[in-house]
Amino acid sequence: MSYGRVTNDKQPFKDDDDHDSDYRDDPNGNQRGNGVYNHTVKPSVPQNRLQFLCFSCKNTKLVKFVMLGSAIVVLLALILVIVSAVGHKENNAKSNGTVPIIRHFGLFAVGPDDSGNLEIGLSHVDTYMNFVKRMENNINVYSTIRQESNPDIFKQCKNPETFIQPPEENQACMQTLFSFGDKCTNFNLYGMLEGQPCVLLILRLDTDINPEPFNLSLPENVEILKRLSSRHDPSNVGVSCEGKTKADQDLMVMRTVENNQTVEKMPEGGQISYNPANGFPTYFFAQKKRGENYVSPAVMVKFNSIPANHRVTVRCTAWAKNFNDGHPENSTMYTTEFSILIKL
Repeated sequence: MSYGRVTNDKQPFKDDDDHDSDYRDDPNGNQRGNGVYNHTVKPSVPQNRLQFLCFSCKNTKLVKFVMLGSAIVVLLALILVIVSAVGHKENNAKSNGTVPIIRHFGLFAVGPDDSGNLEIGLSHVDTYMNFVKRMENNINVYSTIRQESNPDIFKQCKNPETFIQPPEENQACMQTLFSFGDKCTNFNLYGMLEGQPCVLLILRLDTDINPEPFNLSLPENVEILKRLSSRHDPSNVGVSCEGKTKADQDLMVMRTVENNQTVEKMPEGGQISYNPANGFPTYFFAQKKRGENYVSPAVMVKFNSIPANHRVTVRCTAWAKNFNDGHPENSTMYTTEFSILIKL
């Protein structure tokens, strides 16, 4: 509020809008001609703000162009992120070994990493310690002390009555570390001290599958007989491993030079040894009600003739007549693949 004074009390004051002002009701007493009046000052709009508004109005095309350009930049950034993520995923999937399929049932290999590679540098402790850690994390379920100290939970299921009266839901059939032999233990780093790595094969089946044995006396099963040989037992699901290709199989043949001649040599225990030798006992699958204590059967496989500095791809198969219509070797569920590379 500001105040102005006039010198002529006979003429009414002209306001800013050039209108006569009557101050008879003015609280300042202008009706008595004291010359004091109310004068309201109107704020003026800054000149630069008016110029900005005029600029914005006149340049709507420029504003639209800037907004469109920003949208294009954001879209390109999103495309780059998506392409980068897809490429990263594909690079992770690339491997000389087979990337395991994510599944709940089938034949599984413990020892190789998530990419299906078992790569060991004997002079690099971290590589085989990672391998040992993977083995330890999965083998604890077969702890002999754990199972033998809980007889109410873990039962001996070797007798035929198991198929008639399997364990209760909160119980399980026993399989301890003793069944894996003495060549694949944490004391020898699961074969790494000898350069003969061990891999644990685990067979997990759905409750509606009851494995049926092959009749290996039939001519059509002669190839299966070659793979299982004397290890075949109708009360077990047989398992075999071999080089995936002819080149892989040839690499697994040990050769020595005798009298200036190269001869094949069979390592102790054969190229590959299995414990238990007969495979996966079928009584494990007779238990249809499986609680948290259930133990899936496993076989420890030891590779005795993997040459150093050569990558060998191995394919293992679980054999049963009703697996994949009698051809489990052609399935992804009842086979598992991985590669082994031992670096000196």
